Order: sequence, then structure tokens, then C-alpha cells
Amino acid sequence: QTQGAAVCTYNECANETNLKACTDADQVCVDANPVADGNWACECVAPKSGIQALGPATCSYDECTDSANAKTCADATADQVCVDADLVADSSWKCECVAPSSGSWIMGAASCWYDECEDQD
Repeated sequence: QTQGAAVCTYNECANETNLKACTDADQVCVDANPVADGNWACECVAPKSGIQALGPATCSYDECTDSANAKTCADATADQVCVDADLVADSSWKCECVAPSSGSWIMGAASCWYDECEDQD
């Protein structure tokens, strides 16, 4: 003898259409609650982050957290910092010169310059 209704589970990521939506975007499909319907999501693969219900996510990643990129800027001859203003686009990090110097370069050390004439009043 049984009591109550049966609890049915269904991993929506087993659905080929849902799985393909995620894998085609180089993401993984997750269904955190297989008892509920319509709650599957695509999740970005580390080191990128992001999750989106019912379809591909917009993945973000600060490329300056990559030690090689940060080192490129830190090891430059002039004072430079690594900046990634577009966390969604790949290969968008750049080295920016520290004030009062000016200059930047995408994916590499910048050529920094300082114009002393601009400081005169």
C-alpha cells in the first residue's frame, strides 16, 4: 500500500534541444530542481561566469585575472596596469599607462608618454 502522489523527476538537460542550446554555446546545461518544470539553465564554463534560464548565458571573464596578462603590464618599462573594460569579449584586455603618463595597448605593453607642456598653466 502506498500513500500520497508519486513525485516524478525529469532532468530537462536530458532533452536534446535544451542540451544542444547550451553545448552549442560552449556552456553546460544544469537543472537544479528536476521536480520543477521549466527551470533548466545554461551555465558558463570556468573561468568564465554567467548563467541564464532557458537558454545560452552571456559569459563574462576579467582577462586581467590571468596572471600572464597582468604580468605583461606589470613587467613593462613604464608604470602600467591591466584593464579589461569589456568582460564579455575575448582578447579585449589592455595595458594602460599610469597618470600622469598616457597611452595604452591592447593585449600587450603600452608605449607610455608624458607631455610636460600640458602641465603648464
